[in-house]
This record gives sequence, C-alpha cells and structure tokens, in this order.
Amino acid sequence: AAASAHSTTMAQMNSNSVEGTVVITAFCTHKQTDMISPFVMDPEKAVRAWNECNPEDYLSYDAPDMWKAALVDTGIGSMQILSGAAKSSSFVAYVHILKTEQTT
Repeated sequence: AAASAHSTTMAQMNSNSVEGTVVITAFCTHKQTDMISPFVMDPEKAVRAWNECNPEDYLSYDAPDMWKAALVDTGIGSMQILSGAAKSSSFVAYVHILKTEQTT
C-alpha cells in the first residue's frame, strides 16, 4: 500500500503543479467479524510443520521424543504460528491542492 500511495502522489506532482496534499484515512473492524480461533495445536502436525521448515533440526514423531522436545530447552530455534485473526476494512483518500496563479 505504501508503494502505491507514493507512486500515486508522485504521478500527481509530476503532471500537475501541486501545492499540497491532504491524506484522509479510516480503519474499522466489523461487528460480524470472522475470527479464526481458538487455536488448538495437534502435536503431530506441529512436528511435521517443524520438520518441513527446519530439516536440519529434525524432530522425531515418537511420543517420548515429542514430550522431551516440548519440555526441555534443546537450544534449537523457534517457529512462528498465526493463531487468530479478524477481518477489517480501511480507506485512504488523497486531496491534492493545485497551485493556481492569476494575473490582473
């Protein structure tokens, strides 16, 4: 969105004599929003995802090994998980003020 906003503003400034720009923004969440939650982790899917993302730190599917990996700090990295999200809307408007000159 930032790149699009910049290119739109630059296009107006290059084709017109712009004196200034007013940017109007609005953001809202919806009353009937869709929530992706609650997050319930399936240990086997989590291990499968880990092994896909980190083949050098392979984890075993064996139950005792999964338990150990969950409880013991093994010093290996971490994995980011999206556990919830809500839908919303936004609006951006530009008002370009054109420079006008008048001679009498």
